[in-house]
Amino acid sequence: MFQNFTRRHKLDHFESELRYEYVPPPFRYDLYKLVQDNCGGEMSHVREYALYRGASISINADYFQLFTIDDIHEYYSPDLFVDLLLKAKWHNALSIVEFLVNDGPLSETEINQLFNYHSVGYEVEMAPDNNWRVVVKYSVLIDYSDQVISSDVPYKPVIDSIVAAKEALIDPKKIDVASSIAHSVAAVEAYLRGWLNGKGLSPATLGDAIKTVRKMSLCPVHIVESLEQFYIYRNRTENVGHGAPTFADISREDALLCSEMAVSFINYFHRKSILAKT
Repeated sequence: MFQNFTRRHKLDHFESELRYEYVPPPFRYDLYKLVQDNCGGEMSHVREYALYRGASISINADYFQLFTIDDIHEYYSPDLFVDLLLKAKWHNALSIVEFLVNDGPLSETEINQLFNYHSVGYEVEMAPDNNWRVVVKYSVLIDYSDQVISSDVPYKPVIDSIVAAKEALIDPKKIDVASSIAHSVAAVEAYLRGWLNGKGLSPATLGDAIKTVRKMSLCPVHIVESLEQFYIYRNRTENVGHGAPTFADISREDALLCSEMAVSFINYFHRKSILAKT
């Protein structure tokens, strides 16, 4: 399929950040080409019509109804399928992808290659119910962050903030990078303040907590400095730590890094807390 001159030399490929809530026309055309390739052979016209019909029904769209094989051969046109794909809203296009993987001939590998090639920020993965689902691309990585955070962390606000940081990145209706970073820092602040409360200390902010950790030499100085830089980054990034008239130029990769750093800091101090009790 993708062996014409343009595709072989990647002349239609442009490096860009992952895009969300957007499925570009080239992806939609390539999706149809995949369908067409997988419907080859005898009765290909009938198989393609069945997929067009199923894709239409999957998003509650009207479709051209045909009832006999002769009618399908005479009246079905591939333009109907292409038109369906091109006019579908971004979320409906992703729903059609799910239909074509679950009930059609396409594989998750083929679809994920398309997502990667066109810098579309989604991927197909197996859900717990054994159905294939389109998910925001970072969800797997952030789910991993949830798993590696110590399960016995005693402060619920810490867990809630880590979850909120995740949801700000994977909610397909509203990806909010700034809120994700703010929640990641809040998780670290909640844990550090709780940890120091257990030592009879009452820092009012993350900045106060860092000063206390440094003053009492509760961890190596380089770790204190990295924690301080984490805090400074939050404070100095516009519309993350404080309101500002402009938005900072921050990416989802920045937010994902902050989420991973937050989990690492929390686990580090939690292990120190456990070791101190033994």
